Amino acid sequence: MFEDGSPPEVIARFNELFERRHPSTTAESAVLLERVGAAARCENRAAAAQLAAIGELFAYRLAHCSATEDWAVDTEAAVAAEVGAALRIS
Repeated sequence: MFEDGSPPEVIARFNELFERRHPSTTAESAVLLERVGAAARCENRAAAAQLAAIGELFAYRLAHCSATEDWAVDTEAAVAAEVGAALRIS
């Protein structure tokens, strides 16, 4: 049954299908993947900086608010409104 081996066109077709499903890493694809990773890291740093600034704003507002029964909630709501307006989200 398998004595003759596989015809070259069958092997070529198998190799083509395999390459489509499991592409080999090339210099070009490695550079593109590195760019994807670098962009993601840049995005993550920006998100971290944004969250740190929001925390600093909350701490600043909290330090300058009057002490009432709902002071923490009022400050959180005010900061959320300010941040939402700055980011143009609601």
